[in-house]
This record gives sequence, structure tokens and C-alpha cells, in this order.
Amino acid sequence: MTLSRARRGKDMPEETLKEVEQRLRTCIYQRLRTQGAPISHPNSVTDTVFSVLINLYERLLPKLQVGGLSEPQVMWVLAESVFVPTVFAVFVENRSHGLGSEFRGSDCWYVPVKGEAAFQRVLGYWLRAADLHTGYGLSKHLSPAGQPVDQREDRIKDNLKSKFEDWTSGRSVPQSLSEVYEYVDQLAQQVAWLDESDAWKARLRLAFAVDECGLLMEG
Repeated sequence: MTLSRARRGKDMPEETLKEVEQRLRTCIYQRLRTQGAPISHPNSVTDTVFSVLINLYERLLPKLQVGGLSEPQVMWVLAESVFVPTVFAVFVENRSHGLGSEFRGSDCWYVPVKGEAAFQRVLGYWLRAADLHTGYGLSKHLSPAGQPVDQREDRIKDNLKSKFEDWTSGRSVPQSLSEVYEYVDQLAQQVAWLDESDAWKARLRLAFAVDECGLLMEG
């Protein structure tokens, strides 16, 4: 009942309405944050992006005049003119805290380019940090989720190699980031010279989110 009244904006004391809005905002943020998300600087960048976009949308919504535009058209205008530049600004603010060109200008890892998605690129960088190239040699270091190393068979090794080759080529994406996180944990020692495994999880999470947003806009 309270939520219904809040949506109508009627018969609600201002303090109660603000409280409901804050609860809704917290729920949205928690949904985006996801429980168990890795703790690292790249992850704080992701959280900042989501927080800034939510705040921006809240401020714009009451003033938005759509005229004769459809909802998809309005969202495209907002995305191209407001949301994407805002995200880029957050990346630029963090340019000195990333690895190499991670947050730097047009070379930013999370800016999709023609023929290469953000997740595809970041996954490739992670493999290079582990001194692996695409799917080659993965079966020596990784085991499928939930299966001990000593139970791997040639067929499983080939499937694992094929899966990573599909991901790094952009032919497919993981069904769940939790699967990718398990592989990142298995290679934690190999990439420790450059950064901790949680930081790589956060980078893959941010890249995956960027690509998902792109697919939503294209749809």
C-alpha cells in the first residue's frame, strides 16, 4: 500500500515519500552491487558508475520533456548525450589508478570497439597476465567448475579449451560470471605478479556489464 501511494505521489507526507525513495534506491543499488562482489579499486569504479547514473537519472526524470519521442528514442538520446559521457568521465577520473591504459581515453579497456567487446578484451588481458594465450595450455592449469583436477579427461580438457576460445574470440559469453570467477581463483598465483584475483574479477564484471548495457541499447 505504501509503495502504491508513493508511486502515485498522493497522500504521502514528504518525509515518508523521501524514505520510500531512499529504500527503492538502496534496493536498486544492492541489486546492481550483487552479494559477494570482489573488493578492489576496479570494483569501486563500477560502484561509482552505477551510483552516479542512478543519481543523474533521479535528477533528470522530473524535468524530462519527451515531446513526441518514443521511450526507446528518449533512452537513446539520454544514453548518447548524458549517460555514456558521464561514465567516460568517471573512467577518466580514475585514469591514474588503472593498469596501463585501463581507464585512459579511447584506449580504455571498457570502451567497446568494432569487432571486440569489452569482456573479450579484458579476458584476453587476464590470460596474458597468466602467461596463457587464448585457449592454449588452459587445460594444464584449470579444471571445470566442481571437478577435481585428477578427474579431468581429454574430452573435458578440449571442451574447456573450446569454451575459452569462444569467449576470447567473442563468439559467445559466459552464462554466469560465477563460472569465470572460479577460473580466476584457480589462476590467482599466475597473475599475482600484476594484480590480485579479486581485482581481475572486478574488471571482468565491469566489462561484462558494459557489454550487457550495449546489447540492451541495441535491442
